[in-house]
Amino acid sequence: MTPEQLELSVLGIGDAFAGYRVEAVLGRQSGVGRVYEATSAESGERVALKVFKGRVLDAPAMRAHFTSTVEA
Repeated sequence: MTPEQLELSVLGIGDAFAGYRVEAVLGRQSGVGRVYEATSAESGERVALKVFKGRVLDAPAMRAHFTSTVEA
């Protein structure tokens, strides 16, 4: 699924996205995206996968904010 398609839809249980399989929805839709529980197709590791809406990360301040939370 491409970022443009995500604008029109949300991921469902069992959907594949960016090398992960969606297992559950962890958070409801927010202003910037949605959080899913997902499993890596490569390693089998379970992760929280945040999928951003549209072009949220085009803004430098938003990109810096979310990059710092990933690194924490």
